[in-house]
Amino acid sequence: MDLIGHLVVIEEAGLTNGKNLKGDEIIYSMFPNIGLCHEWAYKSLWDAHRCTDDQSVRLIQGHMICDYVIHYGPDLTEPKQRIGWAYKEMPKALDVMETFLKEVIERKLAPVNPRELDPDEEHFLRDFGHTAIECALDFALATRFKGGDRLNSVCDAFRKLGRPGVGEKFVEDVFQRTNGYTREPREAWTAAINNYSKWADLAKTPTEFAALTFINKYNLHENKESLDFCVNFLEDLSKQLDPSALDKMLYEIIERIANPEIAIKGRTV
Repeated sequence: MDLIGHLVVIEEAGLTNGKNLKGDEIIYSMFPNIGLCHEWAYKSLWDAHRCTDDQSVRLIQGHMICDYVIHYGPDLTEPKQRIGWAYKEMPKALDVMETFLKEVIERKLAPVNPRELDPDEEHFLRDFGHTAIECALDFALATRFKGGDRLNSVCDAFRKLGRPGVGEKFVEDVFQRTNGYTREPREAWTAAINNYSKWADLAKTPTEFAALTFINKYNLHENKESLDFCVNFLEDLSKQLDPSALDKMLYEIIERIANPEIAIKGRTV
């Protein structure tokens, strides 16, 4: 799930009281992707509803509940198991992967074959499969991301984040306030900030953020040809998703964001 998906489930869970996410709320909702801090967020934010009324923390928690259910299913398990919706739908992406890679190479849409980025074939297949499915999900949810000028609202938030020093201070302040952390070097999460800010000027529709995520993941050239190609690829893939499985997964996510005690039931914290 990318930008649209995360914002949709958080809004539909009622964390914004029926209003569209805007400004810093959008940044908090996407914070684990910006601060590259999923490890901390998985460990520390499940129980956020018990210790704080801080809306920003609930928004970060909403992102992580979403990621957990998509990857590992609706129930907390130890150790985590890759049994979530993304992995069940993954074969549909793998069915078209070779065609995707062949066209990328033939059209010179990337400096190298994306397959060469990961020498571990098993990991590459798993990574490509669930990443493509999650990006395609944004296209499936596009009709639910309406009301007001959603594109400008998102782009304005990311442009502000990309101003000199603003994004770095934002990330550092969140970590200080929440005792959060990332194991990634500073240049990695500042690169994430810069990417979102840059994409705010490239994206002409909200769904194009998912295509740009996919382009960045597999090192395609960031140009119109690559963007159009990935948009078409992900849009076609979105039409292959099982509607009933998708609706069930979204219900499980929204229910748990609205009532985090459901997600942590039985867990010793």
